[in-house]
Amino acid sequence: MTPIKQAVYVSTVTGPFEIVMEVRVSTQAELLEILDQVRSHSSVAKIETLTYGRVIKGYLSHKVLEEIALDDKDHQLIAALGEDGRMSWQDLADIVNLSPSAVRTRVNRLLDANALRIVVMERGGQYGRIISITATLTLSQESEKVLETIAAEEEIEFALTAIGKCDAVIVIRARSQGSLFELLERIRAVPGVTKLETRSQLQHPKEVFARLL
Repeated sequence: MTPIKQAVYVSTVTGPFEIVMEVRVSTQAELLEILDQVRSHSSVAKIETLTYGRVIKGYLSHKVLEEIALDDKDHQLIAALGEDGRMSWQDLADIVNLSPSAVRTRVNRLLDANALRIVVMERGGQYGRIISITATLTLSQESEKVLETIAAEEEIEFALTAIGKCDAVIVIRARSQGSLFELLERIRAVPGVTKLETRSQLQHPKEVFARLL
């Protein structure tokens, strides 16, 4: 099967499905084309899809975007920082053929308009959060209000509303089995949460969250 460039995340997981893939597309037609491509693979027996709604917590959480005009150099800077958000002003200047001070002004302008965000993403390791799970939630109350309560928990990395078989999706990175169990119990006790299902994330063959639409 031809590699799917729109896939930003691929992980093996526990649960009814063995693989989870997250794609970013601009149109429904593009999504349908990708699903057909996946179905055509001889090893794929079943597909289940879920559409994300509003990001309540996470590096893609929605902020008000101020009106801003972008030129080619702005797009080049955004693409470069998407590859490495720690690039120096001089490295960026070399890419767009501007002075470091001019680049700093442009990047700050993009940040102020919420057209660009530079974040630190923690990954598991010897001293990091080593237990990673995804949970789907069925809710009986307004999803955004319930998720805002849940997202206040430190170990919640992402919280998103969803359209499909569940009302919300959260990603948890916990430091121990004990803290994970306690967090799940607190989530189950939140008013409006009627069902919680979890799956453990195992291996991550692909994580390219900086991809632009």
